[in-house]
Formats: sequence, C-alpha cells, structure tokens
Amino acid sequence: MGVTPLTDAQILIGQGIDTPNPPLNDIVSVAGPAFAGNCPLWTYILAEAMQNHEQPDPTIPVTEAVTISTPQLGPVGGRIVAEVFLGLLFADPSAYLHADPTWVPPEGAGYRLKDLVEFALAN
Repeated sequence: MGVTPLTDAQILIGQGIDTPNPPLNDIVSVAGPAFAGNCPLWTYILAEAMQNHEQPDPTIPVTEAVTISTPQLGPVGGRIVAEVFLGLLFADPSAYLHADPTWVPPEGAGYRLKDLVEFALAN
C-alpha cells in the first residue's frame, strides 16, 4: 500500500479515547510474543484509527460543552473501505458510476462521505 506500517509499540489495545486511564499497553504486552510483527488486520485498523484523531465537523450540532476528538480511519483502513465501496459501485450496473462514468467530486480531495450522501439524496 506504500505506507509505513505502525510499529508494535504504536498498536495499542484498549478503549480509543483521548486520555485512557490507565494508559494503554501495546499488542505484544497484551497478547504475547506471537503477535510481535504479526498484528491481526482488524486490530491494526483500530490501532491505526486511534493514531488519527480529528476534531468533529463544526456543522454537526453538539449539545454538551465537551471537547472531543474522533478517531478516523487511517491509510490502511480507509483504503480497504474505499476499495470495497468502489468495487461494489463498479459491479452494480445500476450504480451511479455506470449512469455517469465521468462524474468527479466537485470539491476534489476535500470531498467527504457526508458530501456524497448529500449528493445522493439530492439526485
């Protein structure tokens, strides 16, 4: 995939919150030496998301005065999800990609899933 993989020390096991108490342990400490350099994919994707926190979209109403950040899929998890969606869209003859194969997102790289849902509901 052309990305630098997380190290065993970066693959933390536990609740993906901003400040876990007690601090999280790495995969080898939790699961043993059999998992050194051998992380299961789903565990890796969750650990990768814990490394990619973003502030929530300011257009989403928050009713409480709290500070939160949201784990986001990283390069591996995001690519797997995107490839599954694209595979389904290319395989479905009634999908939008077949109706308008030259369509490109109007905002370019800033186009997000919420934008796609908004577009789909409007058309």
